[in-house]
Amino acid sequence: MSARYVITGAAGMLGTGLRDVLQERGEAFEAFTHADLDITDSDAVRDSLGRFAETAERPVLINAAAYTDVERAEEEPDAAYRVNEHGARLLAAAAREVGLRFVHVSTDFVFDGTKGEPYVETDTPNPVSVYGASKRAGEVAVLAEDPDALIVRTAWVYGPPGPDFPTKVLERARGLTDGAL
Repeated sequence: MSARYVITGAAGMLGTGLRDVLQERGEAFEAFTHADLDITDSDAVRDSLGRFAETAERPVLINAAAYTDVERAEEEPDAAYRVNEHGARLLAAAAREVGLRFVHVSTDFVFDGTKGEPYVETDTPNPVSVYGASKRAGEVAVLAEDPDALIVRTAWVYGPPGPDFPTKVLERARGLTDGAL
């Protein structure tokens, strides 16, 4: 059976979770880590996705690759935008060209957090950090390249291989208590 799904960012927390779920369900998939596929390299993206599209039935590309270090993005905005906007744009364009359905994972950081109630899809994004702005730029780039793409916004993801929200909470708590936890 040929793979129906391809995952980018397969070594990250979300990519690992996606691989686990697809495997548990018996779904055929290919998984690209950053070492396998640099999503900011247009030739590599086109080649990899083109080969996948030739063998898949009703193929779906799930982009779980991202620059996710929120704090470091403030110091490295070019790196955050290179992955979160430029890489997402390349994936969307290549997916459309070769006939893959494209699912792009974004974040609730595209909002400013001031609404006072849950956000909905039609709320106007207003990122207040480089990370959020780079992810919003990625959403815009994806939809410009592939208007049929699906954008999925999520909040904190947690699980192996970390670092994740519970881990960061514990680390910060340890810092406040001088290791008493």
